[in-house]
Amino acid sequence: MTRRHFPALAVLGLGLAALAWGLASLQMVFSVERAEAVAAQDARRTALAFYAGKTVDMKLAELLERSLKRIDGAAADPLTPDNGLMLVKGGRQILPRPIQFMEGDSATATELYENLVRGQYAVDDDPDSPWAQRVQLLGRFIAALNAKDVSRIEDFFRDILLQRAVFRLSAAREIPFMLALLEKFVEKSDPDPGLMRALLRDSVPAGPGREKIEGLQRALLNARPKFTRPDFDFLAARIVALSERSGVEHSSFSSMARLEPSEVMQGPIPSGAPPALVGLRWYVKQVDGEPHGILVDLDSMLAEVTTNMVDLGLLQVEDMVELAGAVEHVHPSDSLPVTVRMAGREKALREIKERYRMKTALVVFSGLTLTAALALLALAWRRKERFLAMKSDFVAAVSHELKTPLASARLMAETLERKLANSPEARDYPERMVKQIDGLSFMVENILSFNRLDKGGWMAQKSHVSLEDILVYIRTEIQNRSATPVEMALEGLEGATVEADPEMMTLLFMNLASNAVKHNDKERVRIVARRGEGSGLHILFRDNGPGLPNSEWEMVFTEFYRRKKQDGASSPGNGLGLAICRRIMTEHGGSIRIVSSGAEGTVFELSFSA
Repeated sequence: MTRRHFPALAVLGLGLAALAWGLASLQMVFSVERAEAVAAQDARRTALAFYAGKTVDMKLAELLERSLKRIDGAAADPLTPDNGLMLVKGGRQILPRPIQFMEGDSATATELYENLVRGQYAVDDDPDSPWAQRVQLLGRFIAALNAKDVSRIEDFFRDILLQRAVFRLSAAREIPFMLALLEKFVEKSDPDPGLMRALLRDSVPAGPGREKIEGLQRALLNARPKFTRPDFDFLAARIVALSERSGVEHSSFSSMARLEPSEVMQGPIPSGAPPALVGLRWYVKQVDGEPHGILVDLDSMLAEVTTNMVDLGLLQVEDMVELAGAVEHVHPSDSLPVTVRMAGREKALREIKERYRMKTALVVFSGLTLTAALALLALAWRRKERFLAMKSDFVAAVSHELKTPLASARLMAETLERKLANSPEARDYPERMVKQIDGLSFMVENILSFNRLDKGGWMAQKSHVSLEDILVYIRTEIQNRSATPVEMALEGLEGATVEADPEMMTLLFMNLASNAVKHNDKERVRIVARRGEGSGLHILFRDNGPGLPNSEWEMVFTEFYRRKKQDGASSPGNGLGLAICRRIMTEHGGSIRIVSSGAEGTVFELSFSA
């Protein structure tokens, strides 16, 4: 009945397999579709984030470009506010201006100013030094002021400016000197307002090829680090008072003079570095090889970019451009981790997930239907398995039934052998009958053993087994059963034992010995069983048969394999012997293999686990 239904079951199985493959492919399509939809959403957000990041970078660059003139102006003029500006030249911070004073609280410049005002002119030991000349000119100038000699006042004042242009003294002398000079000038005369503005705030030409003489306001601010705080505050207050008296603007100077000391900033980025954000506050870019920077409000800029993208229709009103992830202290502006938070994206992802869930439910329902069909197929297969089991039981029963008449036939042959012992003509008949019956009995025993091993009904009952005793028994049995003389030697196996099932070990070595006899084409069978080297127990079993080609070393251990002879006929036996040997070794956690084979015979290696 199974043979009659097998084609239909095969077609049904193929159909169900095709249906299962189709459902799996459909689910894969749904998964790919979902992944592509999510990827499209991610790609859109990535593209928008890239656009936003480039826009931020471009706006930062434009903002700095518009501020370059302010930076250069502030760097050149200490009276120009430097709020939000940065400049580093030669590795030295120019902007923001470092507010520093000379350490200590000495008032050297104040004392010098007061001495000059009182007319106590301290000079160097050298009467021809620039300072001595300067003091002499100051005395002459004040004398001219006191005498109200206008022409001499102008001449001495011009000489002082010329001498100052030629000999630049230290700021600690130059500024107190000019302050005392101008105060006397204003006190004793009515100097030109333009000249006073140039001397106090702007600058005075020093002649061809010479730098201009800075006004006192700028000179004091530039020389701030060369004065102690008391000296600087005193001089600044006197300059403010003189500026007010002269009608010269001084608000920016007063503001800059009141700044508290600050730490000098390190160069924000080295020369040659790309444009970057420093501390998320300063945008710094190399201009002519020097770092120029501006203070930025990154949050406001991101909000502005968001508004622009909403106006362009790229974002919704509720979306936002923002920073995501860690930002280094000095971070290149073209790789800021700008991202776009999109409220619509979450809604789109939920819709994608819902569609995928509905499609998956359809696939699951179809899969349940397929499962039911597979259950029916399994039921049919189970009926087939029961049939095969019944067949196996039938083989076992037949083999068992064969053993009884074979045993009786052997007993009668032995009886006949004793009766005909004195008859030369028939003396070897009973012996031949016994050997034939023994061979048939061994074949039936192999069939029964293979059936038990194949069904898992024969489990190893292990005990301490002497391999030497088993091999001695095998030698006796094989010599009695073989029509060809058999020589079997045991080498190095004295006292060799193993934890194994004795019945299975006996069957294993009997099969190896029977194969050696069965496939031997020589006048005498020679078998050597010796102990091999290495850890654990290794038995080398060698015969003197015709040998096997390498291609068949593994095939001979498969069930029912019988190699072909040169004339095309099959080798003797039922193809179960070596298959039984391998199953027995596997049952004991060991292995059997062919290690060499040739015209001198075949060597089997049996390895038992330690």
